Amino acid sequence: MALDKIIHRCATFLILTMLLLLGALLLISQYDQSSLHLWSDSHHYPWLDKLFPMITHLGDGFVYLALALFSIAFSERRAFMAVLFTAILTLLSTASLKSYFNEDRPLRFFENQGIELNQVEGVKPRYQHSFPSGHTTTAFAAWGLAAFYLRRKPWQVLAFFIAFAAGYSRIYLNMHFLRDVCAGAALGSFVMLLSLFLAYRLNSPWFTKPWFRKEG
Repeated sequence: MALDKIIHRCATFLILTMLLLLGALLLISQYDQSSLHLWSDSHHYPWLDKLFPMITHLGDGFVYLALALFSIAFSERRAFMAVLFTAILTLLSTASLKSYFNEDRPLRFFENQGIELNQVEGVKPRYQHSFPSGHTTTAFAAWGLAAFYLRRKPWQVLAFFIAFAAGYSRIYLNMHFLRDVCAGAALGSFVMLLSLFLAYRLNSPWFTKPWFRKEG
């Protein structure tokens, strides 16, 4: 499958992601990082403090495991390879960029300014390797894959909002700045497209067969 066909098949998810990035970049261009984050931190509510620690797990690596199991049970072997490529590329790209930039996370950034941010109970605080957001990268890569295979627009819209919620949870929980989440969304979408492109370069008939063939 050519790249243009891959893009077309998950166009709804990608268009919504682009609109999100454009809106976020507009905010970043108009307001400084501290102001944006302090605004978010000022809007903490008890019910959100309970909700977002659960939502943030939608950007955990276990999502790849769920996709891999789903691909083994219901799809061709090529789908499993797409999940595998996506998981590996997500890990390598985020680990490399986090190590290279080594940016302070919001808790450390504002701590150095004498400002104490809200900390949600039960969420372990982190202080380093802020850029980019690994959870957001995983969310947009993994749920982008889901959008590709689910195809239908309503499912792609749902996949986008799941990825968006996982990304925003990282800001709400004071784990990342808006710029980190934007970078994660862009990186995750790119990783997803690259992984699908690589998976569809696997031309051996073995990859087009299901894992379990029903006996006739």
